[in-house]
Amino acid sequence: NISIPVNFQWEEVGGAKSYVFKIQGGFNLEKPTEKPELTLDYPDFKQETNYSWQVKTCARERGELCGNYSSPQSFRTFKLPPPANPDPRDNEEFFTYQKNYVLSWQPIKEAKFYQYEVNFVNLSPEEKNASCQAGKLIPPLITKLNNSIPLSLICLGNYQWKVQACLDKDCQEAGNWSNDWHFSLAEKEKPSQVWGIVPCGR
Repeated sequence: NISIPVNFQWEEVGGAKSYVFKIQGGFNLEKPTEKPELTLDYPDFKQETNYSWQVKTCARERGELCGNYSSPQSFRTFKLPPPANPDPRDNEEFFTYQKNYVLSWQPIKEAKFYQYEVNFVNLSPEEKNASCQAGKLIPPLITKLNNSIPLSLICLGNYQWKVQACLDKDCQEAGNWSNDWHFSLAEKEKPSQVWGIVPCGR
């Protein structure tokens, strides 16, 4: 369950001028490095894939005049978890006086993009706009860099939405979708300001 990017480190060998790092699995790579560490990221690594890696020590720079490879070390990469903790919480309401509507969720550390889907499920009895149709995606499937969605809502009724985390902008390497969450848009005037009186000097 190793997250991506993957950080490799090994013991520094006194007198070594360089090392050669080798990895096998979803891809094969041999790479000289002067430091006893290396980081690899997507698209080299894919989710839920087995890899093994080894290192050999070299007496010269650029991976020249080297010894034998170390014993192979194996690991398996993780899968991005589904987003959680939606805001608004499941089945909460938006009201028409609010004007600005934003959906958000807890960020996932390893995610670089998010993909989301918002679906207009059914109309409220108060909705008289003929252009409002249930089953319409608002907006369609889109990827975003941050963990929030600004929405433009005009139809009263119930909505359903879900999100998944991705390693790439096209979401070819994506985690599982979140649970289906729900919210509604209802007609309501902005509450009037209420003032109180506080007795003083007593």
